[in-house]
Amino acid sequence: MTQAFLMKAGQARTKGQSAEEIEQRFRGELADVLCHVLLLARNHEVDLAEAVQEKWMVWKPGGGAPDSCLPASSAMSGLPDVRICRCQAL
Repeated sequence: MTQAFLMKAGQARTKGQSAEEIEQRFRGELADVLCHVLLLARNHEVDLAEAVQEKWMVWKPGGGAPDSCLPASSAMSGLPDVRICRCQAL
């Protein structure tokens, strides 16, 4: 993940990869991180929605989820109910 990020940010050698290949690799690494987090949460019975609410949403007046949350794809069946949010700047 770090290597892909640094390549995308222009802070590491591209190893002959095109900008499109670097972007694709970065997106794939992000997907890997997200899926590992979801699997860890499921295996350790962590309610991610609750954890995010407690840890990240304290800044929002009145609490609650951001207004721009969207249901995640059903392609991750069997994983916790996930919502993908476009959070406003803190």
